[in-house]
Amino acid sequence: RAQKVTRVLFPHRRAMGPPLLSASALAAAEAAAVSSLAALAAKARKEETQFSKTSEASALESLARAAARARDAPRPPTGPPPPDGPRQPKEPPPAHVVAALIGAKQSWQQRSAAGGGCTASSKALAAEHAQGP
Repeated sequence: RAQKVTRVLFPHRRAMGPPLLSASALAAAEAAAVSSLAALAAKARKEETQFSKTSEASALESLARAAARARDAPRPPTGPPPPDGPRQPKEPPPAHVVAALIGAKQSWQQRSAAGGGCTASSKALAAEHAQGP
């Protein structure tokens, strides 16, 4: 009765009979399946590495373009525009510096008027140099 029910419910199933494949045929089929799976896995790895290389190159290219756009973009000035004409000092120099500058200018003018701008010591050095050793 169990065989009859099995045949009715599962007509495609055969009753336990002789094996469908011999042992060597089964081993050959398994080897072919393993070989096919290994080839597919190698192909998938190859495609994955190619895809990653392509995507990395594309990402670097887009980063380079973005950096070029940022570098070439106009930027606002960092400070106020420079004034027209010569710049004036913010505060005048101390009085002693001004007096020293004026005094140095006057003494230079007096020396140049008296002896051509040379002091006595520089004239003596020039004379020694002209005589030689």
